[in-house]
Amino acid sequence: METATTRKKTQAIFRFEDSFIAKLKYYAKMEEKSLNAYVEAILQTEINRRESLPKLSISGVYSPKVNGLSGILAGKITSHDLDKDERLAYILNK
Repeated sequence: METATTRKKTQAIFRFEDSFIAKLKYYAKMEEKSLNAYVEAILQTEINRRESLPKLSISGVYSPKVNGLSGILAGKITSHDLDKDERLAYILNK
């Protein structure tokens, strides 16, 4: 079993605006964490959140927002609706 002290870590380089780095450093200091530990915690929280989302059968085909509507609109949109609303037609790729 790996522990926090035995897990291999890889160094990565990211580029952010100076003002963004300043904000990250400020919040890291408020939480009494290093900048690295703070950013890692934020990213891990987001990864955990995404991994807990239900898996969609059409993932990768449409944007996550459109995938979230899967089944909700089925059979309720007519060709007349698509003719009247260009945005709806675009979203549904018609």
